[in-house]
Amino acid sequence: MSKTAPGNLTFDATGVLTGEFNVDNYDYVLSCPDVAFQPPSTSPFAADVATVTYNDRNTDLIGNQPYTGTVGPAAIVVNFENGVTITAQLNDHISGSHGLAGGGAWSTK
Repeated sequence: MSKTAPGNLTFDATGVLTGEFNVDNYDYVLSCPDVAFQPPSTSPFAADVATVTYNDRNTDLIGNQPYTGTVGPAAIVVNFENGVTITAQLNDHISGSHGLAGGGAWSTK
């Protein structure tokens, strides 16, 4: 059965997508240093309220995981190959809708 946890996402001017989530009272961090956008986009964005959906934190939220998704104009959806999904409403709308892809590394604080 799927579980959810709250968190946030940011995409900064250096091109790194970062997420922080509180999962069963543990702080999980997602770092995606090489996000590929189609069409290209480098505008920073943030989502103060994000949700990660997973089955088991010990097997789903570990190591490096490839993903695809979409961002804009008002929301972001990130789908990982292992079934984990992150959804969020952006704090501010961005111009257009962009596909995204890359790899992300999960860690705990």
